[in-house]
Amino acid sequence: MDSSNTRTSPALRSDACGLERLPHVVNKVCLLWGQPECDAYINRLIMDSRDGNRQGLPWEAAQELLFLAELSVAKRALVASTMTGVPFPQMLQRCRAQACAVETGPWADEPSRTDRKQVDRPPSARRSRTELA
Repeated sequence: MDSSNTRTSPALRSDACGLERLPHVVNKVCLLWGQPECDAYINRLIMDSRDGNRQGLPWEAAQELLFLAELSVAKRALVASTMTGVPFPQMLQRCRAQACAVETGPWADEPSRTDRKQVDRPPSARRSRTELA
């Protein structure tokens, strides 16, 4: 069965594999690389937040995304190490711990924008639907 996430684009080489078979994902990762949103995007792709209703990624693509997630953490550690003078191995440990601890870290679902708006607004600022009508 061919699904939209494994179908190849007509412009792809026949020997394309992994993420090369998902050009929309490659384009988005390239666009977001180096920004915090990149980690969140990769995490949403890797984790099933649809209660098992998601077909999933091709195995090779998932492996490459996991590698990119780890590379992103290492890149942040390298930059932070250079800026602070903290040895790289120590900074890498810190960055890995941070990535696992944050709510939008590698294994957590990122709350949707509407969820964040509800959480960020104080209760006095929230209006019920009847008040808005």
